[in-house]
Amino acid sequence: MFSSIVRLGGPGDVGRRVVNLLNEHTDCRIYLVSRKGGTDTERVRHLKMDLGANEAEDRLPKGAAVVNLTETTSPALTAAVVRKGGLFLDTSASPEYVSALEPKSRPGSVMG
Repeated sequence: MFSSIVRLGGPGDVGRRVVNLLNEHTDCRIYLVSRKGGTDTERVRHLKMDLGANEAEDRLPKGAAVVNLTETTSPALTAAVVRKGGLFLDTSASPEYVSALEPKSRPGSVMG
C-alpha cells in the first residue's frame, strides 16, 4: 500500500470526487498538484508547480501512487514516477502517449 497519493490536475468536479473517494477509502496523505495551489487540510496538501518544469520530478513524493487527470503530463515525468517505485494511473493515455513511455521506462534510459 502507498503512504501517499498524488493527484495531478483535475481541480474541477472529477478531481473533487477523486479526492472525496480517497478521503473516504484510504488513510493516505493526499497531494494535489496544480499551478494555482490551494489551502491545505490535515490530510490534503497542495503542491503549486508546473508539471513541465525540470524540478517537478524531484518535488513529487517518492513511491507515491499518482492519479493523472491532465493530458499534458510528459512521458518523462510519468516514467520517472514508476522508476522511483511509484504507481501511475493515467485517465486519458492515448496509444501514442503509451508508445512514448516505453523507451523512457526501461532501466538505464535517459529522460529527455
